Order: sequence, then structure tokens, then C-alpha cells
Amino acid sequence: MLLVESFLTPEKLKALKTLLDATEYVDGRRTAGFAAKTVKNNLQAKASDPNYQKANELVFNAVVQCEPLQAYAYPHRITPIRFAKYGPGMHYGEHFDAALMPIPNAVLRTDLSFTLFLNEPDDYEGGELVVDLMGAERRVKMNAGDLVMYPSGNRHRVTEVTDGCREVAVGWMQSMYASPEQRRILANISAVRYAIMQQDGKNEDFDLLNQAYIMLERMWGNP
Repeated sequence: MLLVESFLTPEKLKALKTLLDATEYVDGRRTAGFAAKTVKNNLQAKASDPNYQKANELVFNAVVQCEPLQAYAYPHRITPIRFAKYGPGMHYGEHFDAALMPIPNAVLRTDLSFTLFLNEPDDYEGGELVVDLMGAERRVKMNAGDLVMYPSGNRHRVTEVTDGCREVAVGWMQSMYASPEQRRILANISAVRYAIMQQDGKNEDFDLLNQAYIMLERMWGNP
């Protein structure tokens, strides 16, 4: 799991909220699979609304420009962003995200899911994102502008909102590397590469490690 604090600057968050305040929301079950429909209860921004397109572009650009996210996920494709609201009594029960999702002119394999929090945790009661990480539950409720990313194959849920309104943006990503182990290995090697470069410059050790990194990229990559 990756936690990115201040993923959106206050200025970008304000601009996004202004767009979403003027956007029409509809029943979120419209985009749920046959099983998820039975446990999903929220509202989602209408994708045909002109303000939605601008909001989607704002978040998409932030994802592309976020260095910690790039280093963790090695993104290849990203779904259009979904903007959701949860009022009192709303929740999203336990479910698994679909493995394949349609995007314009292609189908995306969902390797990683992310939630971007759009309002402060004190604005609502409940509404925690709960992710099953190898049998241990991780509860996440972050500040406005913060983001959490986790493997799409993990069971997760959103607890019932009992007061206020929970506002989030969610999306899915196909990585260049399907295996979480591959992504972890590459991220670790990359961190050591940068450490060597900063401490000793481009020396023999760096070149050997860099060669191994590039060979693994070529062997595992899924462009």
C-alpha cells in the first residue's frame, strides 16, 4: 500500500472542488458489476457532464506528475477517474474490483486501485476505506488532497457514513509490470541506483546495477 500526502496542492484541490460542485451526480450503481451492485450505495459524477471532463483531466495530470506514485506503480494505462459522494447511510460493502475494465479504444487490466480524498476527515463520520492486506485489515481515512493506492485484487469496503458527506475520487491503473513482486524488486533496485549515484557518482557498481535493472525491465515489461 502506498500513502501519498498532499497529492493535490491546495490550489488544485480548490479548483477540483469548484468543478465538482457544479457537476451532476447520479446513482453509483450504474458503473458497478453484477455482484458489486448489491453492496454499492453512493453517488457518482455523471461522466457526460462538461465539468466532469475538466475534473478528470485535472486528476489524471496529477497522477502522471506524481513521482512517488510513478516509482511505486510503473503506470501504463489509467482509467477515467470516478468522483463519488457518500451521504448519511451510504456505504460500499466488501467487494473485489473487476480484473478488466473498458477504457477508450482498449481494455485495461486493473493492477492497482487508488482513492483520492477530497474533503477533511472531520467533515464526516464513518466512511473509512478498509483494505484487506494479507488477512490484516488496514483502515484509511486521510486528509483532503491525500491519496492511497493498493493492489486491485485485495478485498476492500467503505464503512457506512453516519453523518456529513464523504467525497473522493477513485481510479484504476494497469502497471507495466503485472506482478507486485516485480514492482517491488524494481523499486528497491532503483532506490539503490539513486543512492549510489548520489554518493559515488556513475561508477562501476552503478553501471552493473543499472544493467541488471534495465534487463529486468526488458524481461518483465508489458508495453
